[in-house]
Amino acid sequence: MKTTLQSPPKPHIIPPTFTATDINPPEIQKIVVEHVVKNVEKISSTHAALRIRAFSGKTPRPYSEADYETWRSHVSLMIDDSSLSQLDKTRKILESLLSPASDVIRPLGPEATPADYIELLDSAFGAVEDGEELLVRFMNTLQDHGEKPSTYLHRLQVALNLAVRRGGLEPQEVNKQLLKQFNRGCWDDTLLTELQLELKNKDPPTYAELLLFLRTAETRQEVKSSRMKRHFSTTKPKAVSHEQTVIDANISVAAESSCLRELKKQVADLKSQLTAVMKQK
Repeated sequence: MKTTLQSPPKPHIIPPTFTATDINPPEIQKIVVEHVVKNVEKISSTHAALRIRAFSGKTPRPYSEADYETWRSHVSLMIDDSSLSQLDKTRKILESLLSPASDVIRPLGPEATPADYIELLDSAFGAVEDGEELLVRFMNTLQDHGEKPSTYLHRLQVALNLAVRRGGLEPQEVNKQLLKQFNRGCWDDTLLTELQLELKNKDPPTYAELLLFLRTAETRQEVKSSRMKRHFSTTKPKAVSHEQTVIDANISVAAESSCLRELKKQVADLKSQLTAVMKQK
């Protein structure tokens, strides 16, 4: 008789269960999110830095284009941006140039650096005055009629940077001279008093700080002015013209005359009736 050997039963293995937190722990999620956010911010800032207004060098300057000094100041900021590669900087400079400015740099070729382009364009379109003359021009720059204080400040900044670049002023004196000339050339005394700019000469703000002060004050004034106009438009009394006043006066006189005639007629009738009664007696 044969004996059949039975194999022992296989143990029941319970598969491990994993939750979403086990697979993707919060620490990993945080790292991934921070990485994505940083890259998005980097891309956004890069795109913002790459926006440069067009420049052609045409005279008169087309309305949609920047003048050379404004264009150059924007390009200088872009060149100082360490997050951009040399290739990106060169490409954006070339994209912003129109003829005849683009024709000026064409002989340099694709191997030229941004500094090479700027040097050649400075020779063709930059100011030819020396630093002292440019500083005098800066000190004679005053606010134009109807010009916003923030716009005036930007004009001063461009003129001052040009004087510094030509050796007319030391870079460490920029903030002091910018504030001094703004206080001198801005005609809005109310704004100067409100911001107490005269008291900031010993510790002058930077261009960016001063620009923020001005834009904040301008926005506050615009909102208040708009609110005042809405208020007066809703409470303004109805205007009465001179002609309407004369017409109303004439109507009033005519009504009084008619009433007087009616009274005289009634008095005459009463007299007649009284006379007839007296005769009957």
